Amino acid sequence: MLCGGQSRRMGRDKAVLPVDGRTLVEHVVGLIRPWVDEVVLSARVGQAGLPDERVVFDRAPDRGPLPAAVDALEFVSCDVVLMLAVDTPRLVPALIPLLESRLADADVAVPWVNGHPVMALSVVRRDAVRRVAPLLPEGAGLRDLLPLLRCVAVNEVELRTVDPGLQSFLPCNTPEEFAAAFCGPRAEAIDRPGRAS
Repeated sequence: MLCGGQSRRMGRDKAVLPVDGRTLVEHVVGLIRPWVDEVVLSARVGQAGLPDERVVFDRAPDRGPLPAAVDALEFVSCDVVLMLAVDTPRLVPALIPLLESRLADADVAVPWVNGHPVMALSVVRRDAVRRVAPLLPEGAGLRDLLPLLRCVAVNEVELRTVDPGLQSFLPCNTPEEFAAAFCGPRAEAIDRPGRAS
């Protein structure tokens, strides 16, 4: 899980925002835990308040989510990995098996929402990402991986079969967006066998 961003628009570390007596990162980990085999947190050096999970600190500061994700993938044991940003407070966990089922022989199953790929909530093959990431220039982002990978786009019609309101993709970059994310009923983790990492 990517939780080491600068949170400039939020004005404070998003990962430790309070959610019902827990932090945001604890909330999201709780949602995904029944669906994955392991959790690895990608964090920036010195980041505090993270839960008791395996934490991989960025090798260099402020390089962006792609290098952070690649660093974390070195510590993941599974080939099929859920790539997820911490700022998904309304994540519907049933998206995880949907994306995994669409992966098939591809390298990445990525949601396509409002005309854009959402790599920060996708299922990827670890080795494929680690293989192609070094081919990208410095400053490249997660989306820049897509032309180099075998990609399956999961469209909004498919996504709405498990997340009718696409609440998993609500923006959460400002205090106002964070507050708005909790105006309606929340998805809760349910007991399902873990598969992705």
